[in-house]
Amino acid sequence: MRRRLTERILVVDDEPDSQRALVGMLQRRGHTADAVGSGEAALERIAAQPEAYDIILVDQVLYAGIDGFQVLRQIKSDYPALAVVLFTGHGDVASGVEALRLGAYRYLFKPVEPNELDLVLHSIREVEGLRQEKEWLGNLLPISNVMLGARDLGQVLQTIAEAVQRMLGFGRVAVSLVEKDMVRVHAVVGLTADEAKALLGRTYPRDVFFRPMQERFQISRSYFIPARDFNWREDYGDFFIDRDLGARAEGEWQSGDLLRVPIHAPDGSAVGIISVEDPEDRRRPALETVRAVELLAGQAALAIDNARLFQAERRRREIADTLSKIPQIINGTLELEKVLDLILDQLQRVVAYDSASLQLRRPTLNEQEDILEIIADRGLGPQPNALRGLAFPLDPGHHPNVLVLQEKQRRVVPDVQGVYEGFADPRFHAQHIRGWLGVPLLYRGEAIGVISIDKRDPDFYNDEDAELALTFASQAAIAIANARLFEEADHRSTTLETLLEVGQTLASKATQNPGKVLQVIVEGAARVTGADSVVIYPYNAATQSYERQLIRHVGLRD
Repeated sequence: MRRRLTERILVVDDEPDSQRALVGMLQRRGHTADAVGSGEAALERIAAQPEAYDIILVDQVLYAGIDGFQVLRQIKSDYPALAVVLFTGHGDVASGVEALRLGAYRYLFKPVEPNELDLVLHSIREVEGLRQEKEWLGNLLPISNVMLGARDLGQVLQTIAEAVQRMLGFGRVAVSLVEKDMVRVHAVVGLTADEAKALLGRTYPRDVFFRPMQERFQISRSYFIPARDFNWREDYGDFFIDRDLGARAEGEWQSGDLLRVPIHAPDGSAVGIISVEDPEDRRRPALETVRAVELLAGQAALAIDNARLFQAERRRREIADTLSKIPQIINGTLELEKVLDLILDQLQRVVAYDSASLQLRRPTLNEQEDILEIIADRGLGPQPNALRGLAFPLDPGHHPNVLVLQEKQRRVVPDVQGVYEGFADPRFHAQHIRGWLGVPLLYRGEAIGVISIDKRDPDFYNDEDAELALTFASQAAIAIANARLFEEADHRSTTLETLLEVGQTLASKATQNPGKVLQVIVEGAARVTGADSVVIYPYNAATQSYERQLIRHVGLRD
């Protein structure tokens, strides 16, 4: 995921020439850079504006007042998430090790090289982005549970607006729904009483509302519309409500700038729009911010669909009530293994089955073609998940689930035996299956997999069962996607943290014997890869032989 390209940096240096050089270097690279000449001034500046800076660059040697190490300790005590880089013209390896131990992200030597500084800032952005991503995904769970459990459509939409404002720091948020050829504003937060009164319930012709959402403004699946490039009053006519944000610096979010994030149904159609403006940090939206709103919009689509289901289908109240509880259950964890088990457990409450499986679309090792791989199953072997990892090609003549995947449509087969050859394959333990129902797992309009539902009885499933399973599948797809996103983010974060920890450990062990250094490397490799065993064989090029006394491993017997 691409991170923000510029940072807000405070330079702490009591040498005027060095201070000017470093600030100039940062500003030429597009960063916002301020400078102070003492540790006390730095701490006062940060205390007055804790959110004003992303990174603090501190000279280790400050001749008046507290030194760089004391500044580092205080910042890490009061603001542990704030990144600090220590630099010096008088340091040594021991000082560098101590700085890292105290929490400095990196220890640099003067004169600071531009390329080295660029690499450090890029690394900080990556680590911070992953931390924010994990925090966002964790915070999304309770919000999703509230939305997905709500039966009143107005409550769902208000929850969406409040979540975007609270979790992502936007000053004003509006949520609108598409109603045939019109768009109606249903929920707002952050507006004055007069603005809210003017906007709530207001309807716009669909073509007018969607007019600003042009390809030139597109970011991911959303649209950031700068006021300088779109004349709202001229092009939007009477449908424009002016909001003056006051004077803003060039490059900051301006009055009239707007981010619009479509709420897409599982089939890819837009059912609503989240409109946001005036972020707390005044920054134009970075890609990760847009994707965070899009992730919430995905949850919102499901919540909106659930709320409409409750309103429209009173005769299916009992089943709809069951469906309302299932999202809370399957979204109650971000551990993929538990999510898959919960999906198959809860599916039985919606549609009866003798056996069932979750199958995801994956590329083959050579990435020349895709396959369907079973990632969880029930009733297809002596124990749950007996067929996990079993894959089959996308051949619609052998498996009806391939048609479900390709057509993105539910499918009911009265009796699969004798019709689809794949059910006779002993590898799939499917000889007992007669009645069959398959529904696609749709995420952001794409079919990522299939739920296969089986009965021993022919002609068991009907269209009503298929519709219920399809509704359940839309919830399951979101849960699987969220769990996979969290798993990937957690793995990337763990990898970076491990690499940083190994680097710091190696720095502190640099003067020790090679065997200890190699052991640290081996243990770090095992943590990063998740391997059961790792071995390193040091090779001596001079003797052209392995140095057996330095072989190190984890997970093997000595």
